[in-house]
Parts: sequence; C-alpha cells; structure tokens
Amino acid sequence: MAPGRNLASLASCLLLLALLAAPGGTQAQAEPAAEPASKARYTVVCSRILQPGRDFRVGVALLTRAPGRGIQRVSVRVGTVSKGNDFDELSARSDWESDSTDRAVTSKDLTISVPGRPNKFDLSGNYNLSVTIEDTQGNVYSNSTEISLSESPTVSLIQTDKAIYKPGQLVKFRIVNLDETLKPVSVSMEVLIKDAKGNLVDKQLHNPDDLASQEKQLVMTGQFRLSDMPNEGDWSITAKSELFTETKTFTVRQYVLPKFTLELSVPSFVHVNDSEFTVRTKVQYTYEKAVEGEISVTMGPYMNCRSCKNKYDMLQTFTSDSAPDGETSFTFNLTSWREHLRSIGYTDRPYNYMAKASVQFKEKFTGEVKLVEKTFTIYTKSYELKIDTSQTAFFLPGFSVPVQMTLMRPDDKPFTAAAASNASATIVYHRRGKKQTMQFFNGPLSPSPTGTGASLLVRIPVDADFYPVRIEVKIDSDDSSKLHGTSTIYPYIGVTDDYVKVSKRILRDDSVEVDVEKTSGISLVYYAVLSRGQIQRWGRFADGAGAKVRFAKADLDSFVSDVTLVAFGFDRSGEIVASVVKHSTARLGGQIELSSNLTDNRGEPQQGAVVSVRAAPDSFVFLTGIDASVNLLATGQDILQSTLTEQYNSRISGLRYWPRPQKLTTARILQENGLILLSDAFYYADDNSMDYMYGQARNRKLMGASAEMAPAPPMAIRGQDSSGSGKTQVRKFFPETMIWTLVQADSEGLARHSFVLPDTITSWDVTGFGVAVDRPFQTMDSAFKLTTFKNFFIRPVLPYSLVRGEKFLLKVLAFNYRAIAGSVEVAVNVTRPALQLPSQTVSLEANSVGLAVFELTPSSLPSLDVTIRATWTGESSSETDVVVKSIIVIPEGKTVYRSRSVLLTAPANSSSDSAQQEITVEFPPEDSPDLVAGSEVFSYSVIGDVTGPAMQNIGGLLRLPSGCGEQNMVNFAPAVFIWEYLTATRQDTDPDVSKKALQVMKVGLQRQLTYKRLDGSYSAFGQQDEAGSAWLTAFVLSIYSKAAAFITVGSDSLTGQSVSFLLSRQSVNGQFSELSAARILDPGLQGSSGSASHGLTAFICMSLMDVEEAAIRWPKLQSTTWKDTDTRGAITKCLWFLKSAFESSPAEFSSYDAALSAYLLRRAQASTRYRQASLERGLQALTTALSEKAETDSNGGKYWSTSNRWGRRRGSVEATGWALIGCSMKSDATEECLQILRWLSDQQNSLGGFSSSQATVVGIRAIAAFATSSGLTGGDASVALNWGDISFLNIIEDSNRRVLQQSDLLRGTTARVGQVQARHTGEGAGFALAKLSWQYNILDRQQLTASDWKSSNGLSIRLGLMPPKLPPKSQHRLAVCAKANTTVSGEGMLILRVTNPSGYSAGRLPEPSSVAGLKRVEAGSQEVVMYFDYLPNDGACVSLQWSRDVPVLKLSPQQISLQMYYNADRIVSASYLSPELQELTRCTACPECPDCSTLSPDTAEEPGQPAWLNWLV
Repeated sequence: MAPGRNLASLASCLLLLALLAAPGGTQAQAEPAAEPASKARYTVVCSRILQPGRDFRVGVALLTRAPGRGIQRVSVRVGTVSKGNDFDELSARSDWESDSTDRAVTSKDLTISVPGRPNKFDLSGNYNLSVTIEDTQGNVYSNSTEISLSESPTVSLIQTDKAIYKPGQLVKFRIVNLDETLKPVSVSMEVLIKDAKGNLVDKQLHNPDDLASQEKQLVMTGQFRLSDMPNEGDWSITAKSELFTETKTFTVRQYVLPKFTLELSVPSFVHVNDSEFTVRTKVQYTYEKAVEGEISVTMGPYMNCRSCKNKYDMLQTFTSDSAPDGETSFTFNLTSWREHLRSIGYTDRPYNYMAKASVQFKEKFTGEVKLVEKTFTIYTKSYELKIDTSQTAFFLPGFSVPVQMTLMRPDDKPFTAAAASNASATIVYHRRGKKQTMQFFNGPLSPSPTGTGASLLVRIPVDADFYPVRIEVKIDSDDSSKLHGTSTIYPYIGVTDDYVKVSKRILRDDSVEVDVEKTSGISLVYYAVLSRGQIQRWGRFADGAGAKVRFAKADLDSFVSDVTLVAFGFDRSGEIVASVVKHSTARLGGQIELSSNLTDNRGEPQQGAVVSVRAAPDSFVFLTGIDASVNLLATGQDILQSTLTEQYNSRISGLRYWPRPQKLTTARILQENGLILLSDAFYYADDNSMDYMYGQARNRKLMGASAEMAPAPPMAIRGQDSSGSGKTQVRKFFPETMIWTLVQADSEGLARHSFVLPDTITSWDVTGFGVAVDRPFQTMDSAFKLTTFKNFFIRPVLPYSLVRGEKFLLKVLAFNYRAIAGSVEVAVNVTRPALQLPSQTVSLEANSVGLAVFELTPSSLPSLDVTIRATWTGESSSETDVVVKSIIVIPEGKTVYRSRSVLLTAPANSSSDSAQQEITVEFPPEDSPDLVAGSEVFSYSVIGDVTGPAMQNIGGLLRLPSGCGEQNMVNFAPAVFIWEYLTATRQDTDPDVSKKALQVMKVGLQRQLTYKRLDGSYSAFGQQDEAGSAWLTAFVLSIYSKAAAFITVGSDSLTGQSVSFLLSRQSVNGQFSELSAARILDPGLQGSSGSASHGLTAFICMSLMDVEEAAIRWPKLQSTTWKDTDTRGAITKCLWFLKSAFESSPAEFSSYDAALSAYLLRRAQASTRYRQASLERGLQALTTALSEKAETDSNGGKYWSTSNRWGRRRGSVEATGWALIGCSMKSDATEECLQILRWLSDQQNSLGGFSSSQATVVGIRAIAAFATSSGLTGGDASVALNWGDISFLNIIEDSNRRVLQQSDLLRGTTARVGQVQARHTGEGAGFALAKLSWQYNILDRQQLTASDWKSSNGLSIRLGLMPPKLPPKSQHRLAVCAKANTTVSGEGMLILRVTNPSGYSAGRLPEPSSVAGLKRVEAGSQEVVMYFDYLPNDGACVSLQWSRDVPVLKLSPQQISLQMYYNADRIVSASYLSPELQELTRCTACPECPDCSTLSPDTAEEPGQPAWLNWLV
C-alpha cells in the first residue's frame, strides 16, 4: 500500500465520527452495502462570479449509487450580503422538484436568471449563495457561500478606416459592442476624441432608440476632420458607457505614401562553420510588380557596442540591378569573417554572433530611395536539446511518464542528422527530503525526418516525495560543449493516492471526446463544462472503464469560446480529487467571405467592380477598403478574427495568469478555473508550503468536510470588369480609402457592393465585419486583396504650378507589363492654346519602364491643360493610355490685392439716393512698365446678409498665414460668432453651412490646444515661449465659452487652470496686467499704458464674463478648480476700476479703451449680478466721450481711429467693432449702427475678413451682433451693378438671402471696369452687401544682393552668405537675412516669406531654436513661411534648402518679403534668382533624360536639339 493509505483511513474515521456527532438536522439513514465507505452525501459546484442579466448555472449532485435514492427538491438562492443605499436589494432564485418518474435523479443543474443592472446603479460586490437539497429519503442538506457580482463583460470593438492620418484628413470610425455570446448589443455611449497631448477635441453621442434603423442601433458610425496643424502623435478614440470603457489609438503625422515595398529576407539559421550564406531582397510596387532600379546590400558582423565596432571592420557590399521579378539574391562568404575573428582572438566563443544586413534600393528615373536593415544570428551550435513531458499533467509515485527527446536547430526546425555522441537521461527526485538521481537512459539518438531523438518511458520511484521531479538530459555537441535539456513534472497532492485524469481526442467530424481515467478507489466522477467564465453543463461520467463524454461541433460552437472540462472524483474516504482538460475553438463567431467579379481580383482604373459578400443571413456587413500603401506605414485599425480573439480573451473568457505551481491540488484547479465547491466531502487545500511525504503525517488543510447538515429554513432572501480598346480614361481620383460602406445580406446570406475602381495603380485591402440580431459577430481572418492595374500605363511627373514663361521638362514614365516588347508613341496635346507637340517614340522591352521627355513653356494664364496620350504597339496588338492633367500657371511678379465693400440699405423713399454708391476700380496704367500684362483680375459678389462673405469663407478669411496661437483664432472665432447669429435668428437650417461651421470650430479647438502651456495660459507658440499671455488666454477663453454651445469643450479647458492664471494677473485695485516676459503680438492692444492698459483690463474682464455665463448655463463645464465667487469678485473689481479710472483720467482712454469699456459696462447693467446705479453713470460718461471721438467718411460711414507710436491716426476696425457691438445692445440706435456697419463692411477684404486676425475676429463679432439684434431681414430686392455698357442685376429674396451671388472672373483688359455703380432697389427693411475685388501683379526689378540691404517701411532684407553649390545640382540653397529698425521691431510679429522655385519642394528647414526670434517654420507647396516674434538689431539669417522634384528651366526669380503681421501695409519685398538656377541646362536638370544618360551630370553640355522641341506654349 502506498504511504498515504494509512493516513487516508485515519482521516476517514475521524471525519465519520465528527459527522455523526454533528448537532441538529435530520440524521442520514444507513446506506446500502453498494454505497461508498464515505458518508459524504452531496456536492454543489458553481462559478465564483455572478453577472447581472446573465444566467447562472449551479451543479448539484448526491454522492450516492443506492438504487431508488435521488434528489427530491433543490432550492438555490442569491441575495445581497449588505443592502446598498441607492438601489433595491438583488435577489434571484431557482427551484426544482421531481415528480414520481424522477425519483432516481442524483444530479441536477439549476439555472438562476439574474436580474439585469438597473440604470445608473453599480451592483458590484459580494452576495450570498445558499443551496438546500432534499433527497427522496427526507434528508435535507444546506450550505451557503459568498460569491462576487461583477458587471457583465462586454467586448467593445473600435475600427478606424486607417491607422495613420495626415493633418487635415477625415477620420472615420465605427464602434460595435458584443455580449459574452458575441451577439451585438445596443448601448448608449459617448465617444471622446483626444489629441496626442490628451486634449479633448471632440465628443459625439450614440443614443440608439426603437425608431433608429437596425444597423444604427447595433453599430455606431462617426467621423471628424483633423485640423491642418494638429498635435502630431498618437490620438485616441474612447467609447464610454455605464458598462465599459474602450480606447483605440491612431497616429497623426505628415507622410508620403510609399510607391513600392522593399523586403529583406535573412537566413533563419547560419552556423559559424558554414562556408557561405545568402540574403534575398524583393522590390515590388504596391500593385505587385517588380521595380527597376539599383540595389546594394552591405553585410557584416554586428555588435551594439561603440567601443567594439573597430573589431568588426569587415563589411562587404554588393551592388546589382534589380531582377526582372523583383527578387535578388546575394551570397556572402563566411571564411574571411572567421579568419578575421581568429586573428583578433574571437575564436571558440561560447555564445553566438550577431550579423546585420543593410539594403538600399534606388528607383530608376525618379531616384526615390528606400532603406531596410535586419539583424540575425550566426550560431556556434548546430542543434539544441528539447525535452517534452507534456503528456503527463501531474504525477504520483509509481507513475510512468512518457519522455520525448528531440534535437532541434536553433531556429526551431528539426535537426535530422546523427548526433555527435550519446545522450544521457537522468531523473532527479526527492526521497524523505533528500535529493536523489537515477539514470534511465544512455545511448544514441535516432536520426529522423521529424527530428533526431528518442521516445522513452520513465517510472517515478514509488518512494518519491510529493515534490517536483525533473528530467535532465545531457549530450556532447559537435563543438565539444555539453548540451542540457530539462523538463519538470509536478505532483498531485491529496490525502489519498486516488486520482482522476481526463484527456481529449479530436475526431474527424471536429467533435471532441473526453476520456476519464481513474483509480479503483474512485466511486463517482462528475464534471462541469465551463465557457465564458460560467458553467455551461453539469453531468456525470458513466461507471466502469472507458467512460467518456462527447461534444459535437454544434455543441462546441454554442460555447462560443475556449471550453474547459473539470472532472471531480469522489473516493470512498470522502476526498474530492480533480482533473482538468481544455479545448480551444477554431474561431470565434461567424465568418465573412469576400469575392469579386474581377479576373484574378484585378481590374483597371475606373472599371466597374462588384464585391460579393457571404455572411450570416439577414446580417449587416460593414466593408472597408484602403490603399495597401497605407498599411505599409501603420496597421491595427481593422476588426479581424485576431482582433476579436484578443479582445474576447481579455474581457470575457476568464483567462487568467497564474504563477507556475509547485504542485497540483483540487483547490488549485478550482481557483484557476473560477469555481466554488460546496460539499460535506473534503479536498486538499492549496498552501504555500512544500510538502514531503515520507511515511509521517503532513500538515494538511481540508476543505468542505466541516459543512453542517441541518434542516433548511424557509428561503426568503430578497435582492437584486475590363475596359475596351481605345477607351480614354481621365485618371485623377486617388483616395486612400476606397470603400467605407454598409451592405445587407439577404435570407441566404449574400450581398453585393458595386463601385468604380479608383485611378490609383495599387492594391487595396478590403475587410468586413457582420452583425445581426441574435447572431454571433462575424469577421474575416485576413484582408481580401483587390488590385487596380493595367498592363500598360503612363505616369507623368508634373509640378504643382509654374510661372508663365518658365520651361519645364515633362517626364512621362511608360510602364510595359506585357510579356512582349513593343514601342510606345507618346504625344502631348495642349488644349489652351490648342497645340499638338510632335510625338516621341520609346522602345520598351517586356516588363520594363521607359522615359519620354517634352519641353513646355506656358505662355497663357491661368492654367496649362495637358493631355498625354501613349500608345503601345506590339507585333499584333496595341493599347492606349490617356492622362489629362491641369497645371496651374501663375503670372510673374508679386500680387497686389484690392477690394471695396458697399453696404446698400433699402431706400427710405423713391427719391432717396442712400441705396446707391459709386466705386472706382483702379488698376495701374496698361503701359506701366511694372505691370505684368494680363495679370488683372476682377470679380464681384452680392449677398443679402451682412455676415454672408465671412460665412461663405469660414476657415479662410485672411490671406495671411495662421501659424501661431493667436492667428489660429481668425478661423475659429468667426465661425463661432456666425453660427451663434444663425442659431439666434433661426437660420441654422442649411446643412452645408452647419457642417462647415462646426467643422471649423472643432478643428480650431484642436489647433488652439496645441498652444496651451502647462500653467493653463496660452501663448503664440505654446511651451516654446518664455511665458503665457494674459490677453491671448482671455481671448481663447472667450471663444471657448461661446463655442461650448455648439461643440464639446472640456471643463478643464474652459474653467480650469486658464481661469486661475487670469485671476492671478489681477492687482488689488482690479486692473489686469501681463507678465513681464509675456508678449502681446499686437502691441496696439496695449494702449498708452503698456502691458497694463485699460483696454487689456476690459478685454480680460469681458472674457471672464463670457466664461462665467457659460459655467452657469452648463454646470458640466465647471471644473474641480472652478470657484464662482472668485470670478464674480474679480469682475466686480474690474468694473469699478474701469469706471474710476475713466472718471479720474479720461484722456488716458483711447478709442479702443473707451469702446470696449463702454460695451463692458453696458453688459454689466444688463445683468442682475452687476447692475448698479454708479456703474450706469460711468457708462453714460464713456458713451458721451465715445461719441465725441467718432469720425465720418465720405460715404457716411462712422468709425473711430487709434494712434500708433508715431502719432499717425488710422481707422481702427477693433475700436469701431466694439462700438458697434455696444450700439447693437441699444434699443433705438438702428440708424447709428448702420452708419458704423457701413464703414466696417467697407474694410472687409474679398474673403470677408479684415487686415489682421484680431481685426477679423472683432469685425465679424460686431457684424454678427448687429445682424442678430437688428432684425433687418425680409423683403424682396435687387442689386444692380453697372459699368460702361455692362449691367448685372442680382435678385435677392428669402430663398437666397444668404447665398453669395458671385460673378465669373474677368481677366486681362476686360477686368478694367473703371467706375462701378451699385444700387439697391425694392422694398422691405433688409440690406445688401456688394463686394468688388480686384488684383494684379507687378514686377519687382530690384534683385537682392548679399552686400546691400533693401529697406522699406522700417524693414530690411538681403541675401546671406551663400553656401557652396551642391553637386549633382539636384538641390538648391538660399540664405536670407531680415531685420527691423528699433521703432518697428516692437510692433509685433513679423513674417518672412520665400517662394519655392518651380519644380522644387522645401527640404531641410531651420530649427526655430537655431535662429534668434524664430518661432515657427511652415513649408507649403508654393512658399516657406517663417514667423519671428522679434528680430535682433543686427538682423537674423536663415538658410533654406529645396530638392528638385521636376526639372524646370528658365526659372523665374524667387519672391522674398518681410511683413508686419498686424500692419500688412508695412512690407519690404524683392526678388532673386541664383546663378545656380540661371545656369540650369536640360542635362544638368535631367541627367536621366534619354539624350543625357551617357553624360555626367556635372559636365553635361546642352545637346543639340531640333527646333520642334522648343515649342512655346
């Protein structure tokens, strides 16, 4: 008998005595002889976790084999342990009672339907589970335990159309929520979008209801647009509901889609004694065709150690042209490496070497370069030893354990040759606490195709302790070192030596059989089947040998996820022993299959295509298709089977990590599988001690045997296709997302999506997921590939724009992917003026690329429309590809913009002329030497709403850049004011205007948050600045407070640190001031008092009023740091300061100060919070003074002026704007307001904005405020514009009142309209706004030099020291210096602009930190813009670099200008054309051109050309 038997008998006797002595309850009757020796009578098994809204199954069994004895009734109840304060008690129960035919039932599973979670209540916590069992003999057994209730797990999946986005792109997303059975659930949630710095930039709500379509209830779809300059990095989309929070990240950054892929394959196994090894490369376009070019591979040993690299000076480089199929192999000799290593003493190393392969590929004709590097291992051993004992889950003394020894290569591939020497196998175990070893094998390992090795059977000694046993194998390797392999087996520890062991077999029909093996002492074996953390089945294995349970495939599918079977064996002593087996399902949920109508899933651009879908019947399938090039940059955005599996396992399946056990016990099996077992039997409990069994008693903890059997009290717990020949295609549609749509499958599960293939020659990754009510979620395993491709096509290489008169070399790349050679005739046709250039013929081999080059010189404006036709001709066939492109042609010189706005009100009577005005459109004389001929442009617009021009150009009100924190507001703020006006007047029904305004607001919020500093303040360039600006912070908060009515603004952004920062800038007397280190970018706002002006105080006070009103109206905007009393006190002090300051020193108040202060006091008097009689007297005094400062222009417009630091006065849009806002609050001042409005509207530019960002913001705010308060709308009218013999009549009525009626552009001499008469006719109280816009170009004949400054308006520019010329003339460098005199340098921001040479794009740019005063650099398609917040007295110089993209000759000079941002009239400009660009010839600009390819780029002379090549277009 095993040593444990005596102890088992003793424990059984003690347990029997304890049970017989137990007080209370019905005594168990004597058992028949067939019963087990134990008096254990029942067991209950359930999960540890209870979940609201889910079924909870409890397994109950009587431990009897007596005939006729069974369960009479069972009651299972769940109730709260302690009642919560804010929800009802949770209660649930399940009862079962047998009828006369069920008297022999010995096991039963009961299902409790747990109530769902009440809204807004969290029921998580501990609950009481009580079970009462009555058998057919009247015995009653009861037991109870605590179980935990946690929220029902939900799988939330978020999909974006791409994983990476460029600034300005549209982000599309979908969100679907699944329950534990993978069925979609309709959940209300909010979606938060945060930028890379964690700022909340958007919030969207999903509230499905019964009226919503089914697909909208099951899947949320949304989108939002990124700003043009967002915080780059990892953004997040977070879906939040009462039940879950799920986050998805995506990347935002600038990128260029790769046109081809470069793959590098390194060997998986190289031995140090090998003679050579091979690396392979593969270069393909995204449409899976080889790329022509040059490839080089550099190989050498690698060590990440700077001090070691001189020991590895053994690099080998091979260069080759790419192979026709794109795959190239390079073989490297290892002998020289070994010799070098020996020479430096690196022989007989016991560890492996690292090697690195570096590959560079350069595409033919374009010169695009791609680099790839990989490291790999050079091994010093030929094989490793693997020991496998996994067939044995645990051991008991005397067990026979199968041991598999296998030699494997280090790359996990079988080693099939004979081993160098014999293997020695030893078992290491413990006996009576002392380590013992026993050799059980010593001999050779047999070579085999599956791996050299041996299969052995080792018997655990019968006197081994219950301590882990280790199998050790040693073998001499081929390098004379020892190989070691080990495997550890853990003991099963119980009171007795009885055990059960379950194992599985997968049958051919994918069903699974589970067999049970048990010792003779086991009388009964029950099992629980678990999935999704809950018991799904409860049953009993049949008696006798060969007992098994079978699960059909349908059963396994119903379990959804991985399945676990836990077997419980009951021996005659009353001990419970356990064993477990797991089975992983092949896939989760259903499967989506895609196919297409295209042959080999390939189609031509613009070809109609159909994607066919096979899914579950009546399901909704959401399809996505993106350019495969995007996935080369970033992946992870899609919902595939792998995505679902990862999310499901982490959320629902209950998989947990447990430390590797030193032993196996029943308690451990219960713990790892989340089960609770109640019984009057017992089982061995796990603890942290190491148990040895060597013939003496062990300290054991028994579970379950102390359960009391008693009559159960009454249960009263409460609770809770292909294109034809000759077809012309205009290829111009190149999206990154091709498909983002929804299709519905029919009753057979079939659906189709028809679309047109885009023009991009590439591959597309198409995926889909499916949802249906009461059906599991459906996914795809991988993306379905579609390819847009043509056997023959052309790719023109064009510049973005050209200056008239420049000559550019039009490269046309011709791709021939046919299997035969041919010739290509390329013809270029210019449609304006109509010219046909002589064609060129290029010979093309099979699967090759050819190049044709044409010289074009555009001579007309405004565009060059080019049609490129290429016809490939072979032996018996031909094919044509046509591409139509338009190139922008701009006039030479610099552009001058002019505009006039005319406010036309309805005439008071028929003789009134107030509705008529004359405007002179002035151009320079036609014979002016500085005027660029043909550059004149004129247009006009008419609208019946004064906010109309700004409304039509939301997001682009200025021609000035918007690259800092204050300038960004020029787009953000006007959109808020305009939408506020439309909403207040109930004109917010236009979906286009709504979408545009809201989009501009959301983008503006994103961008502005990038300029927020850590202390909550804002500055022009955020953390780059020394300190934050109180004025800018107030400006931003004012706009945030109004935008909060329309978009999501975070409470911390509005009422958090930023408000605290402003309050910290107020002195005791109520005045606000700036930090000494802060800079207000428009010094005009500071007035005569510098950084503590009255205007600044009034501005910040107004902002705090805006914030206060928003916080009171929407309490959710109140952050944790918001204190209403602090803000109210600050506003009160500010109001009294302004009143007192004006009364004591009115002369110190500028027009701006007076206008803003008057508006602020008028607003305070309209508020019950601040209304006081003394403030009313201050308002009257300010109003009087303001009226005295007013001026009138020749058109009857009323305005106010401010003085600059030199005493020159000029009309101020800001001062006049605040005066109009205050006027709009009066009840009887319409005529006065109209006079102010007339002057303001005349200052607007052709885009609807004003001269600067602050002027635009205040101007638009004023116009919107007047339009809201005046109510001057309605009535039909017409506006007539006449010049010469030409007359245009524009009808205005309610249906088109806010429609901007624009004329066509008049160009050249027709634009010289002279005097224009504008007249308003009709009835009604409305008004109309007519705007005339014109522009022209002038030549700047003064060339910049490096020696002389060009100066104007206090600003100066010159060339810097020129760097040396860069061979091979593919780049261009230019250094520019700028300075401002001392009187100008303090006026605010300066902008230095340098245009890009045609055909070049900006390359290396200066870092802001490297140049004094430089804060930001922007590179656009036409110019580089640099922002300076100041210029040093001796000036600042910047060095710029451009790279040639397209060869252009006869280049126009680059335009260079320095301009004050807040005084656009202060500008100095000049032009410059470097000698390097002047000297460009055809072959220096295009060394790869066919007639230049044999010449060196540095010495190439211009080849002789036939006259027909020099066409002037």
